[in-house]
Amino acid sequence: MSEILTINHRRFGIHQYGIEQGFPVFYFHGFPGSRLDGVSLNFDNQAKNANCRVIAVDRPGVGFSDYVDDRKLMDYADDIIRIADNLNINNFSVAGFSGGGPYALSVAFKIPERVQSVAFISGMGPMDFRECKKDNAMLVPKQTAAIRKLVAMCLQTATAKKPATLSALMKIILPMPDVRFLSSPKLELFFIENFKQNARGFLKDADIYRQPWGFSLSDIRTRVVLWHGSKDRNVSRRSAERIARELPNCKTNFLAGEGHFSLIGQHFTAILKQLL
Repeated sequence: MSEILTINHRRFGIHQYGIEQGFPVFYFHGFPGSRLDGVSLNFDNQAKNANCRVIAVDRPGVGFSDYVDDRKLMDYADDIIRIADNLNINNFSVAGFSGGGPYALSVAFKIPERVQSVAFISGMGPMDFRECKKDNAMLVPKQTAAIRKLVAMCLQTATAKKPATLSALMKIILPMPDVRFLSSPKLELFFIENFKQNARGFLKDADIYRQPWGFSLSDIRTRVVLWHGSKDRNVSRRSAERIARELPNCKTNFLAGEGHFSLIGQHFTAILKQLL
């Protein structure tokens, strides 16, 4: 269920999946995406099968969460601490999908005493990694500010007026495993909630992805499980392999025949079990 937490005069949108008494895992959504990624990706059943409580959080400016103008990647750990404390959760794991991957690693770096393990799922890498800069996931972040704004405005308009057309165009780009897995309404939901307020949250994410992360992957001591599909067209395998090499404590899971969305949509139970 979705709810709004008000903490220190800021609103945070969250949606919880799975079992309330299960092991807590904070989920960081994609780009675009929201706390409702799991509705499209069947999180509730998968989290129950893993005996987990998955708390999906809207980033600032997305869904129900208040926009924050001057935020940086490393600031997100402070938000997660506030939410975890509000929910009386001490230790937990984190799972970052696609554009949520950098946020998951930043939280693990900043508060290792509270993060048990990390799932890095089809995750975007640093812009200064040559392999990552070439990925389709970086098409918007690596553009000029003017072009980023134009793309965001077009996506916002299409989401509001012609979501079915937008999802049809996306399906031309996506690999067959993702097309088979995601119905049009499920795909549209990633955009609808991301642009629920306006395009500012999306644009802030794009700006953050193009900046230095503020830490080195080699300094992350928390255990990381990396999952990647061989048919992923958003993030390449070469990017995933580079990230895995940089992380000192990383277990890799490369799945043949899976795409960007189909991997997490069909294997989230197995991913969660690796975090326990």
